[in-house]
Amino acid sequence: MLGSSRAQDTAAERVIRWWQQAEAAVQAGQPARARRFLRWIVAACPDDEEGWLWLARLQPDADEQVSCLQKAYTHLPQSVRVRKALRQARARQLAASVGDLRPAPGGIRCLPDDRHVPGTRHRTPPPAETPERSRQTPSPLLDWAGWLAFLLPLLVYLLTACPTVYSLDSAEFSAAVYVLGIVRATGYPLYLLLGKLFTLLLPVGDIAFRLNVMSAVCAAGTTALLYRILRRLTGQRAAALAASLLFAFSYYFWAQAVVAEVYTLHTLLMAAVFWFLLRWEETRRWRQLVVAVWLYGLSFGNHMSTLLLAPGIGLFILLTAGREVWRPRRFLPLLASFLAGLAIYVYIPLRYLADPAFNYAGHFDATGRFIPLDMTRPENLWWLVTGKGFQGLMFDYTFAELVGEIKQEAHRLWATFLGVGLLPGLLGIWVQARRRQWAHLALFGLSFLTNLVFFVNYRVVDKETMFLPVYLVGAVWVGEGFAWLIDWAQGRRVSASRRTPLWAWGLAALAFLALAVNWPLVDIHNDTRARDRAEAALALAGPDAIILGWWTSVPSIHYQQLVEGRRPDVLVINRFLIGAEEMYTLIDSSLGRRPVYVMELDEGLITVYRPVPVGPMFELTSRTLAAYPPAGTP
Repeated sequence: MLGSSRAQDTAAERVIRWWQQAEAAVQAGQPARARRFLRWIVAACPDDEEGWLWLARLQPDADEQVSCLQKAYTHLPQSVRVRKALRQARARQLAASVGDLRPAPGGIRCLPDDRHVPGTRHRTPPPAETPERSRQTPSPLLDWAGWLAFLLPLLVYLLTACPTVYSLDSAEFSAAVYVLGIVRATGYPLYLLLGKLFTLLLPVGDIAFRLNVMSAVCAAGTTALLYRILRRLTGQRAAALAASLLFAFSYYFWAQAVVAEVYTLHTLLMAAVFWFLLRWEETRRWRQLVVAVWLYGLSFGNHMSTLLLAPGIGLFILLTAGREVWRPRRFLPLLASFLAGLAIYVYIPLRYLADPAFNYAGHFDATGRFIPLDMTRPENLWWLVTGKGFQGLMFDYTFAELVGEIKQEAHRLWATFLGVGLLPGLLGIWVQARRRQWAHLALFGLSFLTNLVFFVNYRVVDKETMFLPVYLVGAVWVGEGFAWLIDWAQGRRVSASRRTPLWAWGLAALAFLALAVNWPLVDIHNDTRARDRAEAALALAGPDAIILGWWTSVPSIHYQQLVEGRRPDVLVINRFLIGAEEMYTLIDSSLGRRPVYVMELDEGLITVYRPVPVGPMFELTSRTLAAYPPAGTP
């Protein structure tokens, strides 16, 4: 009996504490946070009339108000105040759908002055909905700023995109997408499948250009989702738009939006996961968390660095849901959705069985024959998916080198937001900490730190493109900092009850400054160098020739062969896929029988053979040494 009484007291104390936190959130101008506590209150006390009316009053639009009050009516059918509020909300809903045909009804007086709940202090009702507050979270289809955050970057990206095949990974992905091949670690099956679909749906330009356009669309989608995230976090259109466009026109992000690469799809999926997590936090509809977890699992099929988001996402879910997430009826659907996303990797063994024309998962032997890895064997699939071939490059710096890498990344982070984003970004972190938004700090802060620490310690030459998740989180903080600065300049903490001042739109000038500064650095709309070099190499190669080269040159030649059907008689070998001894044996056995060319010279080749320039290549015409080069020679 005593235990039962104690449990009831604890439940009552919990509801009182939720009421206090809801009131504090309203006073701090955080309607989303207030709604979260009020939902908990009405879930614990479905007959709490006051809780339902507060919750309805804080809904962002008439449709949500009607939905909330309908639920209240099912629990309180005899409540005069609930019925009256529901009638007025339906009237506003109708007025919004057909236009203002008559003066809008007055605000709903949900809490009479004599309303008092024993055991709590008198609660002042939340501020009445004003036109500006009702437009804080408009429908995405009706938000002109949201469309601008998508269409303006998309236009800029298309105007500056590469018109054809580019070099390095871009050419590799373009060739592999066309034949649904297998690329290097970590496989990237989602990118290959979406790329194939996109090239079929966009019958404009060559295959490589269509994939360049896909990168542009994914980048523009990222900025649009970033805008929606910031609207939800800050409620301010000007701050959200300024931060989104500043990120959109930053150098490193823009550079990946104009070529066929996986990084803009990576940021798009990352932003989508963040968006659904924040939606779930507000609504507590578990299906939104299921979608977020499914997208997270699917993201592994595009880039394995998605793993770095796990600490932030996991802690966010735990801080938001607590032990509820471990209940089987919650946990099992989440696990199933995550595994369903990971199932995209079944693409790799299936395509291996189909023997695709493009396959970078294997090696060439001394006869020039390609030997693919058997991707139906779990150990080989694991080797490819986990990128074990690159593990030697992880955390490989000396202390002095690491200091230099940290300095370089600090400069890149500074340059991404033109230097002026540092103060707003720090303010954004401070705002989240000051408001005790620990779940948000966990989600964004850990995602920022894990990506920053890992890639600073990753020894690759093109890693500046891999920091985009860091810059995306930085843009979230910059947007929150912009919002705080607008409020501070207006002499108040929140701006929900007034219109955004005209001068606040001047923050968008920073984005247009980034546009002007970075355009000449990023613009490659006339860049056909990779295509021209590949075409010249195939045109000048002799019959049944062998062409050897590195990643900077060979993938674009493969693209010419597989996509455009040029010179199938030429054997093109990426030197990354053949050992030094096998390569020299192949050259030795081929000289005198078929032409052998290299795209790049190195000391080992110059020592052993006499190279003769042939267009963009060098033909190896004679041998000067009888033995293999010394051990350690490339």
